[in-house]
Amino acid sequence: MVGGEILKKTGCKVDYATNGKEAIEKVRQNTYDVVLMDIQMPEMDGVTATQHIRKLDKKLPPIIAMTAYSMQEDKERFISSGMDDYLSKPIRPEPLLTKIKQWVRLEEAGAPLLPEMETEAKSISFSPEQYQMVNQDTIDSLKGMAGEDMLLEIFEDFNREAQGLIDDLVSGMKENDMALIKTALHTIKGTAGTLGLDRISKFAQYIENNIKNDKFDNLNQDIRFLLDIFSNYFENYRYLLKQEK
Repeated sequence: MVGGEILKKTGCKVDYATNGKEAIEKVRQNTYDVVLMDIQMPEMDGVTATQHIRKLDKKLPPIIAMTAYSMQEDKERFISSGMDDYLSKPIRPEPLLTKIKQWVRLEEAGAPLLPEMETEAKSISFSPEQYQMVNQDTIDSLKGMAGEDMLLEIFEDFNREAQGLIDDLVSGMKENDMALIKTALHTIKGTAGTLGLDRISKFAQYIENNIKNDKFDNLNQDIRFLLDIFSNYFENYRYLLKQEK
């Protein structure tokens, strides 16, 4: 939704697919200038969907991976699977429009733009004081792109998704299911980062990196702390969204 609103502001026509199977059918039935392909999707992931799309008997648009995976080996995997390019989350207006312009002719956007955030850090430290609950620059930019009502709708969609991801974290802790925990953390990191929820995004990234580095000593404590951050966010997000510089 965030990426779509940014592109609509530049005059683009935007279509949405909610899963990999739907993406295949959309490309089969329509003509697009570019496809932004998420990697983690329900029913069918973006890599598999791309491989199916490449087999369609028609002229195909460039396919750009759009994901929070950021290591070099991940990028190479996406390209080797049939994707043409790569855009890392969190999604920011300037990097998104720059990437699209490399593949599609676009007029300059008139909305405020933000720099791309670095996501390839192999290890980060974390303390609550390092990051604000919301990045006001990001909120202001999204509000300028989408409008206040759409911004609230985007956050409420995130809140609904977050409840399911929190349930996955709790289930993963109970069942010691590292795959479930990592998937939930990965999604939280990318989506929260796109929406400027820096404290949530960065701490999810911190926990995910610890798991990747086989550091499990404080895992349960860290996840409980992440759930506390979420509780504080849920209580205050409407107020936080209405803050002005």
